[in-house]
Amino acid sequence: MPTATSNSKVRNIVSNILIFLPTIAILVSSFTKFAHVPAVVAQMTAVGFSGPRLMVVAVLEFASSVLFLVPKTRPFGFTSSFRVSRRSHCSSAWT
Repeated sequence: MPTATSNSKVRNIVSNILIFLPTIAILVSSFTKFAHVPAVVAQMTAVGFSGPRLMVVAVLEFASSVLFLVPKTRPFGFTSSFRVSRRSHCSSAWT
């Protein structure tokens, strides 16, 4: 029969994996914006983010993912990453 300590370790490992994977996705998304990948730039321009606005979105995505990795700032990082992704992928939010 598993002990409470082993359950806690498993839960900790699973939660860290579940936190790490979306953070990597957000980091990759911000790096593609920093690198000006043509497909990403075209998509973001179509929804109204070009030039400096694209860089602002990239910086906000990067900052929110770093905040999400630090346990003490995780709630703020999660909230800000959700807001950035929602605003950058819903063009009606900015009009």
